[in-house]
Amino acid sequence: MMTNIFASFWKIIAGAGTVLRSLVMVFSHAFRKRDTILYPEVTGAEIAPPRYRGRIVLTRDPD
Repeated sequence: MMTNIFASFWKIIAGAGTVLRSLVMVFSHAFRKRDTILYPEVTGAEIAPPRYRGRIVLTRDPD
């Protein structure tokens, strides 16, 4: 009887530890400096090619 109580208690402690470890990982990633640098002075028209329309087109040489 007493071993069941202790086993249940340790399972609860292990589960709480897992949740805590996951929360620490999530919050460490949430407040980390981003890898992507945003450039507000550069517009989308300067980044994309001039004839880009968002679809794939097969271009063939006239030769």
